[in-house]
Amino acid sequence: MLAGTELELLDPEILLRGDDFEAVESFLRTRRHRNIGWHYIVDLAWIHSRARNWTPGFRILDVGGGAGPLQYLLAEMGFDVTNVDLSPPPPAAWIGKRYRASSVVLPSYRASIYLDHVDRQWKQGPWRRRLRAVRRSGS
Repeated sequence: MLAGTELELLDPEILLRGDDFEAVESFLRTRRHRNIGWHYIVDLAWIHSRARNWTPGFRILDVGGGAGPLQYLLAEMGFDVTNVDLSPPPPAAWIGKRYRASSVVLPSYRASIYLDHVDRQWKQGPWRRRLRAVRRSGS
């Protein structure tokens, strides 16, 4: 633990009943972000509860955000967001248009063994079949 830092207990029950949760849930529903973990919406509600007090126009760096909704939620709140990720998918056309989002591969980018591993796991991993089964069953 860093000296001088204080920890905050996050109570999901309180976050789930609050205005921030409703705002995030509405955002996710209208943007059709349906395939996120249950805990992620609690994380987003907590971030929303803090970011709503920030000055619009702040520049925010979202490292490792991939195609996740956080960057777009923050953009909707009026922030200038840059997402840096090793292997993000290019944004869908409507996302590019709405958020002026684009994908750039830097000249310094080099593929890595780790990215090959992640790609193999995504394509061949046994958990992927379970994920498809969960999506089909509506769980």
